[in-house]
Amino acid sequence: VARPASTARLRAGTESVSRNRLRACFIGLGSQRTELSQVPFGNPAQALTGAAVLSHRNPPAAIAALVAPTHREHDGSPARTGGTYRAFSGAVHLRPTFILPALLGLALGACVVGDTLDATDADDLVDPGELDDGALGLSAGINGTACAASPYNCKFRAEGGNRVLTNDGGEGWGVVTGASIRDGNGVVLGTQTGGSLAFNYGQTRLLAGKAHALALATSNGSAGWYPIDHISGEASFRAKNGNVDARDPGLGKMACYRVRNSHDAAIELKKVVFDSKVTHERAGDYLALPRTNGRRSANLVFSVPGFSLGGATTDHFPAGTPFQRVDVPTATGKPSISIPLWIKDGSGDYRRPSGTMRFLYGYVRAGDGVRRFGWMAEEALTPSTGCS
Repeated sequence: VARPASTARLRAGTESVSRNRLRACFIGLGSQRTELSQVPFGNPAQALTGAAVLSHRNPPAAIAALVAPTHREHDGSPARTGGTYRAFSGAVHLRPTFILPALLGLALGACVVGDTLDATDADDLVDPGELDDGALGLSAGINGTACAASPYNCKFRAEGGNRVLTNDGGEGWGVVTGASIRDGNGVVLGTQTGGSLAFNYGQTRLLAGKAHALALATSNGSAGWYPIDHISGEASFRAKNGNVDARDPGLGKMACYRVRNSHDAAIELKKVVFDSKVTHERAGDYLALPRTNGRRSANLVFSVPGFSLGGATTDHFPAGTPFQRVDVPTATGKPSISIPLWIKDGSGDYRRPSGTMRFLYGYVRAGDGVRRFGWMAEEALTPSTGCS
């Protein structure tokens, strides 16, 4: 659960600028076309409202507007926002040899000032703490009736939580052990040995000829689908479990990715929730981690973590699975949502900002041909081709 905060907290834990960020500034100025999204903005709140203009941004943003009018996808096509191409009309292409002598000092000054939030697509950053204020709180959307930062970033249901609860209000359902745990393609991940599982609300798939529900923390050390006829109190479970699926925005395809067969251990233990007090809420929950079966897999999630929405999983897929990114409306006007990551401060609390995590919306075409929509962490993906 996200805790109240404000954009100011992103400044409070300022660290020294990373070598990667400084390198990005050099690379940007030395390129014939610099992506505007790689230039850090001075005010994250502007990204939240989507009202930023060049006159309110750091000077290097204006430089980038001259050098590169268009942000591009991994496949080389212009990125899309709200069904229209993002571009600066009338932008002038200048050779770097003409602009570097006059503007290098100004640009590098901005490179070494500010917080440590990832400069890449910094303008899609949303501080979840800002959404705790009345008018910016949860509202009805497309994927649900309690959404934040996008009508496609929602809870499974507005009331009752993201889990299917037992009669006594608990999350743990007794299960008959020995059945197969399956991924979103219906492929067996392993055998369930534990006698209790928690299940996400409304998540039901027909796999291997049987109805399955999405279980968390299975014996595979991952989410996975478990046959409903192996849940104790099956009739009660069926009565309490609804059916909720993420939807297609219908705004067009973007780049193609695949689930990575690796992960960045440097961010795995960082928290996705400010001042987190629990063992989970880790960035690693959204990465392609190695599982008990020795294979890597990652979560497709119904909501981006950190917004009091739960960051809940809607499906689970192995490394190598194609992920087709699609255009999606958001509060910032960018077709993605980045959130701050947190590490321990001097008091041992997760209140110190340390980079960001970016989430993309799209779908996986599962083994049964069904398109499973949801969000995936960009850090769990690698650019690819061949999405369908």
